[in-house]
Parts: sequence; structure tokens; C-alpha cells
Amino acid sequence: CLQRHPFDVLLTDLTLPGMSGLDLARAAVAMKAANRVVFSSGREVPPRDASLPFAFTALLKPYSLDQLKRALEPHA
Repeated sequence: CLQRHPFDVLLTDLTLPGMSGLDLARAAVAMKAANRVVFSSGREVPPRDASLPFAFTALLKPYSLDQLKRALEPHA
């Protein structure tokens, strides 16, 4: 489904039913189904290291509408 319907931004929680948000993001980026990733979490955000070989933005819950808007803005 990801390959047939690519999108610009994947906004995902880190904890999903049946799959981790990290695994979902890895798969989406590998399939070129998502150009950018924004992780949302009420806990810690993923570390910026080689285990995630793509750029991402992280939002800690609760976040404001302004924080969400900034996370979704295109980056140069």
C-alpha cells in the first residue's frame, strides 16, 4: 500500500499496535514512499545515530499546534 500511495510526510507515533513507528518509518523511507519523517512520542525520541539512516523531526507530546506546524514545514 505504501508503494502505491507515496506521500510527503510520515507523521507517526513511536508505539503503534502490532508494529513500531521506527519500523514503519524505515520501511516507508526504504520504499521511497515518504520524503520526510516526523516522530511523535510521549516518551523519549529516537537517537540520531546510524540505526536510523534518514533525517527526522521529533515532537514530544503534548505538543502545540505551532510546534506541529514547524515540524511539517518544508526544510531547505
